[in-house]
Amino acid sequence: SGDTYLGKEGLSVDGINVTKLNSDGTKSVIRPAEVMADKSSEARFPLGKNVISYLKYPGEFGDSRDNNRKHAGCDLYANVGDPVYAVSDGVAISNPYSFYKGSSAIEIDHGGFIGRYCEINVADGIINGSKISKGQIIGTIANLGGKNNMLHFEMYSGNENGPLTNRNNVPFQRRYDLIDPTKYLLNWSKNTFQK
Repeated sequence: SGDTYLGKEGLSVDGINVTKLNSDGTKSVIRPAEVMADKSSEARFPLGKNVISYLKYPGEFGDSRDNNRKHAGCDLYANVGDPVYAVSDGVAISNPYSFYKGSSAIEIDHGGFIGRYCEINVADGIINGSKISKGQIIGTIANLGGKNNMLHFEMYSGNENGPLTNRNNVPFQRRYDLIDPTKYLLNWSKNTFQK
């Protein structure tokens, strides 16, 4: 059907509809497509240049990782210090926190989806509750100590509560409302670079 399995029996996503399989066999849409489409249609790409590293291994959503884990986001390769931009207006819903190899992450509620911007140095002054504007620099690419430095970008429908990382939710080890950002990034790239 083209659905992406999210790791919990009965939940799937096809594009931006998150669907739940009910105990009686019926299906329910738990995050209407229109909400996310409206909020994301005019969004911008999170980097200042177009990259395609998220369209191939190992940067693709769902790529295999160690211990039977699946890649929970898209990796956008960039140079250390390159700015990272908010894809649309929103509000920070976390303080910056440690993520991977000395880098940080920040979570932003964009009104129709939650974006988690990871493996960056979060800009000074962005804390839980900060109002964020589309195109605002929210950080810079962190130095991960190797040749591939990147923005690791994750999306969530906002239908669940609690921490975004949950090691018990296999195979992605994330909250069950995780969304594949690939088609959004492709559209945002067009919005940003093909005007």
